[in-house]
Amino acid sequence: MATFKRLSRVGVAWLPDEIISNILLRVPTTDIIRFKSVSKSWLSLISNPIFAEEVLGRSNQHPEDEQGEEIILKTINKDRKYEYYYSSINTQTDKRPKKLFFASKDGANLNDLSLIYSCNYLLLFRNKYHPNQLYIYNFITALFVALPPAKYDGVRWALAYDPRIRKYKVYGICTRRKFLTLTQGESDWKEVNIHTRSSRLKSLTELLLVNEELHWLALDFYDHELVYYIVAINVETSELRSTILPPYYAEPPPLEREGHYLLTAGIKWELLSLTIVTNDEIKIFVLQGMDNNYRWNNVQWFGAGTIDLKYYLLGKKPEIFLNNFLSTDVCVIAARDDDGEDFPNNVKLVVHHEDQLFFSDTENKEWKPILFLSKDQKLCRQYLFRINSYGTPLRRPPAEPFDV
Repeated sequence: MATFKRLSRVGVAWLPDEIISNILLRVPTTDIIRFKSVSKSWLSLISNPIFAEEVLGRSNQHPEDEQGEEIILKTINKDRKYEYYYSSINTQTDKRPKKLFFASKDGANLNDLSLIYSCNYLLLFRNKYHPNQLYIYNFITALFVALPPAKYDGVRWALAYDPRIRKYKVYGICTRRKFLTLTQGESDWKEVNIHTRSSRLKSLTELLLVNEELHWLALDFYDHELVYYIVAINVETSELRSTILPPYYAEPPPLEREGHYLLTAGIKWELLSLTIVTNDEIKIFVLQGMDNNYRWNNVQWFGAGTIDLKYYLLGKKPEIFLNNFLSTDVCVIAARDDDGEDFPNNVKLVVHHEDQLFFSDTENKEWKPILFLSKDQKLCRQYLFRINSYGTPLRRPPAEPFDV
C-alpha cells in the first residue's frame, strides 16, 4: 500500500484492475480475503462474482498452486458456543487454524448457526433455533446472506451447482415426504410430494448429488429385518428409488451414529462408495452398475476394503485415542481429486486428540498432526468440510453465488 502511495505522489498512474486481478489470482485462495481491506476498489474487485469464478477456475486447474486441501472446522468451546475455523491439510509453519471472517451477518447471530453443507467456495448455514432459516456464506468474499425461509423443519439440506442454467440450487429432503428446491435468484421454494416411507427420508449421510440424483443412506425394515438403503431422487423429475445394501455386506450397528457414514463419488461419476465406521473397523463398499445414460441399472455392491481400527491406534494410551476415534471427535471426509480408479483409498480421517488435530487416510494408515486445537474446543464431527466438496463436479464453472 505504501508503494502505491509513493507512486501516486510522483504522478505514476494507478495500476488498472486487470493487473491487480492477475496478481491476486496468484495468491492462495484462502489468503485473498485478507486483501479486501486494502481499499474500496480492491473490496469491489474481490467481491465481484466474475473474480470469484476466476479464482475457483484457477484453483481447480492448478491445485498445486494452493496450500493444500482446505477444511472448515466447526468447534464448540467451553462456553458452549460454536466457532468456525479453516486451514490447509498439509505440513505448514503455522499450524493454528484461522478463524472464519464474516464481512456481514445479515441480522444473524453466529452463535445460533450450524454449518451443514459446502459446495465450491459457498457454505450453507442453518439457524439452530429456527431450522427453516438458511444462510449462504461466500468464502472468497466473506459475504453472508439469508435465504427465503422454508416452510418445514426436519429437513436434510444440500447445496449444488446446476451447469445447465449456471446457477446454484439448495435442495431439501423433508421427512414429511416433501422435496424442496430453491434456485439462485428466485424468492420462492419449489415443493414436490414424495411417495415413499418416511423412514427412508431420514438420512444417515449428507446428500450427495451424482448425475442429477441426490443420494443418501437410510435404515428401514425389509422382511422384518433392519437393512441399509441407498435412496436417490432425480432433481429434475422428482422420481425416487431405493436400493438395498445386502445385509451380508454390512449389517447395521445396534446404534445409529450420524456422522460415521460417508457417501462419495469419483469425478467421473462411474462409482459410488459407502464408508461405514463401526466399533472395531472401517468398511468401504462400492456400488457399480451405471449405464451409458448415467442411470443405475443391474446394481451390485462389493466390498472394496475392511480396515481394522487397531492400525489407527496412537499415543501412550491407545485405548483413549480409540475412544476419541469412536466418539464425536472423529470426522470422515472424501479426498478432493479422486478419479474413481483407487476407491478404497479416497477416504480421509480427522481426529481431535488431546490438543492436536490428526489426519490420516485409508492407504497409509499413519496419523499426522496438522493443527493445534485446544482441549477446551470440541470438534463437531459431522460438520467438517473441504472448500471444494463433492456437492458439485469440481471442474465445472460456478455461477454468481446467491448474490454473495
